[in-house]
Amino acid sequence: NVGKLRPAWIHLPGRTTRGVQSTPIVMDGSLWYSTPYSRVHKLDAATGERMWVYTPELNEMVVKRQTHGPYSRGMCVGDGKAYIGTLDGRVIGVNDGSGKADWDVPLVDSVKDTIGFTGGCTYANGTVVIGQQAGEWPIRGRIFGLDGRTGSTKWTFYTVAGPEDPEAQKTWGGDSWKYGGGGGWQPGGYDAENKQVFWGTGNPNPLYDWGAENWMTTGARPGVNLYVTSTVALDINTGKLNWYYQEVPHDPYDWDSSVGEYLMIDKGGKKLVAHPSKNG
Repeated sequence: NVGKLRPAWIHLPGRTTRGVQSTPIVMDGSLWYSTPYSRVHKLDAATGERMWVYTPELNEMVVKRQTHGPYSRGMCVGDGKAYIGTLDGRVIGVNDGSGKADWDVPLVDSVKDTIGFTGGCTYANGTVVIGQQAGEWPIRGRIFGLDGRTGSTKWTFYTVAGPEDPEAQKTWGGDSWKYGGGGGWQPGGYDAENKQVFWGTGNPNPLYDWGAENWMTTGARPGVNLYVTSTVALDINTGKLNWYYQEVPHDPYDWDSSVGEYLMIDKGGKKLVAHPSKNG
């Protein structure tokens, strides 16, 4: 029936520097999506009529310093709220009925670190999971688990292993763990049976290492550099690392694994999760 398809409606969201990069969420007759400058729109899915738009006040100095532009790659919905991470390091829970913020929580010092949130989030089991930008910057990237009702932080997972994870910290030579980048700037998938999220982590900093074939012992960040450019499986309630798979050890190519799509399949009596990574 493709020849019969016609536009039912068109919505013009306004300020869209670098285009609309988010995937809409449709549920119970409503449609939500985000646009640049961390804005959230709620529409009637059948008519395109705007029910509300939430436009947060942003630190414009931080926005102008963003090297990747002011876009938003998505948001999530749950527990009567729409959730959005902002360019200046906050996560906001927007009341789905009124379109006004129920809570607004700063998580990243974007004035100091430059970066904040551009990616979407995942809502599951009362928890909002979101990862910050980090890959190209000399910081330790994080993935956060927030209480969907209050915005309080339930847990934090560092994608660059440090003192809280001594064995993995050894995979970063010298003090390179202090500025290893990482993060997780796209949303992951939820495994309801095991109450865990799959999350793809970002590239390390610096992007391109000069260790060449001696990358385990020389260069800016000797070692395999856990847990960047990996899939990590985190307990939805505690943030505990259940397992990881590093898709590109050391990653000298900026092939980060922050591709948000995860496909769960049953094959040969096994439960598998497939992840299309940048490494082909």
